[in-house]
Amino acid sequence: MLPGMNRVVVPLDGSGFARRALPVATALADRAGAWLTLVSVYRSRYDQRFFSEDPHAESEREAQLAWLEQEAQSLGMVGGRPVQFELLEGQPAPTLAGWLRRARPDLVVMTTHGRGPWSRFWLGSVADGLLKDTTVPTLLLRPEVTSEPASWRRILVTLDLSAGSDSVLAAVTPIARLLDAEITLLHVVVQAPFVSMGLGAEGAVTLPTDYTQRLRAEAESRLSGLVETLRSEGMRSSFRVHHGSNPAEAILTELATGNYDLAALATRAPEGVARVVLGSVADKIIRAAEVPVLVTHVVP
Repeated sequence: MLPGMNRVVVPLDGSGFARRALPVATALADRAGAWLTLVSVYRSRYDQRFFSEDPHAESEREAQLAWLEQEAQSLGMVGGRPVQFELLEGQPAPTLAGWLRRARPDLVVMTTHGRGPWSRFWLGSVADGLLKDTTVPTLLLRPEVTSEPASWRRILVTLDLSAGSDSVLAAVTPIARLLDAEITLLHVVVQAPFVSMGLGAEGAVTLPTDYTQRLRAEAESRLSGLVETLRSEGMRSSFRVHHGSNPAEAILTELATGNYDLAALATRAPEGVARVVLGSVADKIIRAAEVPVLVTHVVP
């Protein structure tokens, strides 16, 4: 069993869309020798505020459990173990988030639409909720992605270099080791435009002419240290520093080169993708990237 990759979870909602995450999750769990767990949430069709009981609840719950068990059995042995399955009951997003906090898996693998709204299935709201309410690393896949993890050779890890942002490396390095992939660290230097807020010339602040160069030098120094640490641990690693007024666009431009098979970034819990700067960047990358995106959370 690979350290840092002991249990992989796939939430399922009965849709073929959700099942598209299974090949990637199965391949990762199998290579790592990890447990694979399929999880679904049964939700009564009746509003318990108005109905004392759901007359169809027992048969529907049993049918969903039988379906989930069949899904698990159809995968056979993964990672040298039978596939586990768990049927929960309640409101899908908070129920699954609570279960994940208790189970503490190493990775959740889900499919997302990317561009445009989240899936109309409960899976969409669950994905959104997990990014906000849990700290479990979550691998989000575009449904059209057909590449197998075995072919993922380069991983782009974006860092804003705020306190704790490099904690994303704890989530991505087990995957990189598993796939013998190279890690490229990317930081985008952003020089925010000064806003005088009506103070006039007296309230203006004059930035040093070499301000951007200073930011770049600091970023290069910190990234170089991280690269050296990764290399000392046997990881192939390099770094890049870009300039731009829009970090998301700069990251997407780098991904558009076609040189990367996976992107990884961190956001801060509990705000998730709502966090200003990194959060908004995470949201844009998740929705627009053409490669799978691993989202984790900053550890203060």
